Amino acid sequence: MATPNPPIAGKPWGRRLATRAGQLGLLLGAAELVAHLADAGAFPHINVYEADPELGLRLRPGAAQRYKLHGGASDIAINAEGFRGDDWGPVDPAREEWLVVGDSQVFGLGVEGDQTISAQLQAALSGAQPSLVVHNGGVPTYGPGEYAAVAGRVARERGLKRVIFVLNFSNDPFELVRPNRDRHRELDGWAVRTELDPGDGLDFPGRRWLFSRSHLVFHLRRLLRAAVPSTDGVEGLPSEGTWSEVEALAGDARAARAKRHAEAVGQEKARADALEAAEGSTAQQVAETEERLTEIGYWNNVWTEQQAAGIIATIRKLSPGDVVQIGSGEEARPVSVTADMLRQGGRLRSQVLNKAAQAVGDQGHYAAQIAEAKALLLGRNERLEALRSQAAAVALVSGSPWRPTFEALRAELVEQGVAVMVVALPLDVQVLPERFAEYGLQQADLSETEVLLQDTVWTARALGLDAVSALPALRALGPSAYQPGDLHLSPAGYAAVAKAIAAELAAPSGAPPRDTGLPEGRSRAPSAAEWAATPESIVRGSSKAGCSTKRAREWLRVSCTPTEGRAPPSGLRVVEPAPEAMLISVPGVISTLTMPLFPGRAVGIDLHWGAARERLVGSWSAGEIDLHLQPQPEAPLSPRSEAEQAADLALWRCAEGAWGAEAAAKLSGSARTGCAAWTDCADLLSCASGARAPLPICPAGEVNAGAAGHCAPPCGPGGACATGSCQPWQGGEVCL
Repeated sequence: MATPNPPIAGKPWGRRLATRAGQLGLLLGAAELVAHLADAGAFPHINVYEADPELGLRLRPGAAQRYKLHGGASDIAINAEGFRGDDWGPVDPAREEWLVVGDSQVFGLGVEGDQTISAQLQAALSGAQPSLVVHNGGVPTYGPGEYAAVAGRVARERGLKRVIFVLNFSNDPFELVRPNRDRHRELDGWAVRTELDPGDGLDFPGRRWLFSRSHLVFHLRRLLRAAVPSTDGVEGLPSEGTWSEVEALAGDARAARAKRHAEAVGQEKARADALEAAEGSTAQQVAETEERLTEIGYWNNVWTEQQAAGIIATIRKLSPGDVVQIGSGEEARPVSVTADMLRQGGRLRSQVLNKAAQAVGDQGHYAAQIAEAKALLLGRNERLEALRSQAAAVALVSGSPWRPTFEALRAELVEQGVAVMVVALPLDVQVLPERFAEYGLQQADLSETEVLLQDTVWTARALGLDAVSALPALRALGPSAYQPGDLHLSPAGYAAVAKAIAAELAAPSGAPPRDTGLPEGRSRAPSAAEWAATPESIVRGSSKAGCSTKRAREWLRVSCTPTEGRAPPSGLRVVEPAPEAMLISVPGVISTLTMPLFPGRAVGIDLHWGAARERLVGSWSAGEIDLHLQPQPEAPLSPRSEAEQAADLALWRCAEGAWGAEAAAKLSGSARTGCAAWTDCADLLSCASGARAPLPICPAGEVNAGAAGHCAPPCGPGGACATGSCQPWQGGEVCL
């Protein structure tokens, strides 16, 4: 009988399992060490997130990690407030605190904390503002909605003086209406796109550390991920929009531009119709005048017969009737084409006028014709140029997708004394198209997408915010503006953006700051509702003159309308210096003057009935105003331009349509200082009244100034002004 094999001598099963576990642990530990060393202790994604019910994610206070992006590693430390950098500490009234909000570009992926936009902006301004502290409020994965939420909360908590709102065009246009809570969720410290979320899986002790801090587990997950066909072209655990979205950006921008062109043409046509209705059809007169001047030049040997015929043919093609009154077949013409035609027409008219005048300068019988043509053509050209620039501006601003966000910023921050600057930060391939090659892509033309950057800046400025595009600064810097093979800025790129911000704040477009609060004792212009509710002041003789005089705070409003047996004045005119005075006058309907009062400054307003006139005189002191009417010698009222008449009529029609019988009691302000650019009645009435949302769109060389934000030309210290006087305003001087 066989004898059973004796048991193998050795360790008990428990000890053998422990030995195997220990060996496995050593093996895994060694593998972890190798992976850690290979990664230089850094991860290629942020893994210090935690869930947030409102914002989707937030950075975990007190967390830290090593981060590596295509090259050198950097250290990331999250402060007690949940943002990158040192702790902010308690609020100190001696410090001026600013906040830069944005996504990974503001956070500073791939660079050290002292190389971010906020750090470099503070360094750039520290010499002039030693008490300034600029906080980094950037959080990767956030979009415009989250930026605004962060800015509002921190402003309330810390009394911020300024917010820098950085819009990253690599993904922010797509995230404008998609909150982060719908785009990302937190999983073991990582940000995971909702469409790629694998679910929570099995929970066990130490899971978060293992899945967020283990380099070995991270690489195993990458291998598993690589084995699954990708649906978005992005490896790993993406928490950012990437360069792969640039094609969508280009397509969206082209569609946006096409839509804006259509809107611009509609705006242009509506404005042209109003212009023609107000001033009569002069297109044929202009064309005939140009042809007559060309013939004068021909008869005086300035042009040959062939040259003159060619000029006349071109004049007919570029006549105001063709440019202003868009007819059949022209409805889809882009504003850029119209603008180019206007520029060509302007150059040609100047050439015709100057050569004709030069040719017949010594022939007296032509002098009257030349003078008449000059007045007609130059006046018409100015009006057409204003039409072109206003149509383009309104088409961009009124339909801008950014407008609701910027209006919300105004309400949340600016009205509470926090200044706001918007920064349009372009995608790297918008700046340097050759960078497509770094991504293995064929180079594409993204020039169309630059309209979105312009749109952002124009819209912000029209709504009273500071704004700057970083495109010129980054393009001037060249390839060194970006990290190799990645859309994130290099330290040099962040420095260039910080300098562009500092330069714009120091001299915004060559003008004083746009909206940094009001001087002591000043307030915004009263609203339509406030004027309607304000009782009339007692002014001897005003009722007999058909006029109502009201004072709300430091603002005075004189409004004259028809009364029984008497029409309103043909116009009002300020005869004493009155900075920021605003006027609307529609003959036979209404004449209203709105102006701020200044202590010790006299009030003088002439009321005209043809050559007859009376003067409303008085002064404001100790918060009280004393006004009365005085008879004056007859004197004609200076004629108003056709453009002013058209602007006043359009404003009155909007008031009638909006308020009906109460229009005269509510209407104030002026549409003559850039507000006429707004053709939507709600915008026009708000702009004209001085509500500052939207602001007037000023012509070249003028800026928004005064409590109502109307347009005024800048002037140097003690500089001369064509109208008004050189007044200090928000760090500069303007003619008011």
